[in-house]
Amino acid sequence: MSTMEPMEPETINVTSSARSYLEALESYGLLEGEPGQQQLSDSVLNVLNALHHVLGGGTVSIEVRTDGSSSIVDHLDTAMRDAIEECERLFPQADIRCF
Repeated sequence: MSTMEPMEPETINVTSSARSYLEALESYGLLEGEPGQQQLSDSVLNVLNALHHVLGGGTVSIEVRTDGSSSIVDHLDTAMRDAIEECERLFPQADIRCF
């Protein structure tokens, strides 16, 4: 597919808590740029690249050099935990991925 061809949007189903978590990630800077032209921030790309190496069997080191805002970190940690717990509670026996 050429970059000039329009992309067809796809819809995925998520729980309300998962949606809240994804929206929080976006609101705190996961993506940069105007809607329709957004990209992952460079710092996020670096972390995702490290994750790819972990998933490929490699070893990485991630160091938090300075603490982020405790209210934002707490909000994101809580939102992620809520999303996981909601999915596990709603779909305990189903073949549904909960992160």
